[in-house]
Amino acid sequence: LAAASQGLVADALGRDDPDEARDVSTTVFLYSTVLGLFLAALLQLGETTHWLFDFFTDNPSTQQALAKILPLIVVAQPVNALVFAADGILQGASQFPFQARAMALSGFTGVATFLALEAGGRDVDT
Repeated sequence: LAAASQGLVADALGRDDPDEARDVSTTVFLYSTVLGLFLAALLQLGETTHWLFDFFTDNPSTQQALAKILPLIVVAQPVNALVFAADGILQGASQFPFQARAMALSGFTGVATFLALEAGGRDVDT
């Protein structure tokens, strides 16, 4: 979806048709949301039935470690899908400076969060 939206948004803006670019963006965000929710549901189903764990490994300690982080992965799927869609749309609109600032801010936020968790001294075994 990201690659398709990049080309379609760039084409619409190249034809000076911002309404078409907006329509493409809305459609891509809708499809991405549905796809992200679908993938999250599949991952949740795989976790609930333990099929996902059994498919990749039969090692109980590995399965326990995966069980700790899989809920985060399930919740993140819809957000990931929207981020990939936004990436394609922004690249199609040639919004590279905005993307660079957003990436720097998210990187800073991630590092600050990890440092704060580390400073908290909680020993989390994953």
